[in-house]
Amino acid sequence: MHVDGAWGLFATVAAAGRALELAPRSILGAVRSAACQVPFSLYLPIAAGSFARNTYIAHAQTVGQQLAHAAAAGILGPAGAIEVYAEKALGITVLQQTVSPATRMIESGYLKAFASVKHAHYPVAAALVAMRKYDLKASDIDAITIRVYREAIVYCSNRSPATPIQAQFSMSYAVAAAIVLGDLGPGAYTKEAREDRTIKRLEACVRIEEDPARTAANARGAEVLFSRGEHCIASAAVDHVLGDPAEPFDDAAVRRKFEIYAGPTLGAEAARIADHFLNAAMDRPLFPPSDQIAV
Repeated sequence: MHVDGAWGLFATVAAAGRALELAPRSILGAVRSAACQVPFSLYLPIAAGSFARNTYIAHAQTVGQQLAHAAAAGILGPAGAIEVYAEKALGITVLQQTVSPATRMIESGYLKAFASVKHAHYPVAAALVAMRKYDLKASDIDAITIRVYREAIVYCSNRSPATPIQAQFSMSYAVAAAIVLGDLGPGAYTKEAREDRTIKRLEACVRIEEDPARTAANARGAEVLFSRGEHCIASAAVDHVLGDPAEPFDDAAVRRKFEIYAGPTLGAEAARIADHFLNAAMDRPLFPPSDQIAV
């Protein structure tokens, strides 16, 4: 059950209901309708390098808006739909996942420090710590061991990625690319990077092991060990990375990331738009007026 194909629908229908100013009862009815037809999506497009995965969110948005409008017309899902969905699709009871209405889930959100699936961030961060601490070069390493929690292995075990989306969900590639490039940004997914001989060599010598303790504790984090011959020459472990609730981005880091990623498209306007996002008054539009954005 891939998150882009399931939870996106629940989020969209609830948000659309709120935007239509529906009564809470109607919004709940729309969410119940979603539970009756939530899509089951496959991880296969990621493993196969297909961008069909990028249509999942659009599908959720389209269906979510339809269900919100249906609720506005009085078409509501039946009581018990959410509970039945949780049990049949996920094998859980809703009570197991219920949080207090006072809990602000947005505080559990994060910005990504690296251009990859979040699970790969922990081994990448650990690898970069080890490289800097021991002043290593890629040529010093001929074997890499990653010890990480099981969910990361499930989602990021693609090897020898041939397309950008495969590489973004490849823990072994992420670590190899970060070692060679010194970071893991958009440049790691160019054709030149994916065909780089040193990155390919390092990616091929990665071994991934489950860390049972992290899995049992449902704890994110990773340990990376570098070897040369039969000897371990460096290791490092991390329990959180930049962007986690324990280590949030500050304004300067948000601005820097926005300018790096959006700068090639927005040019000189990137800095001004970043300033608007960070500092505009709450009653200002989310985006600056379009006639002020150079395209």
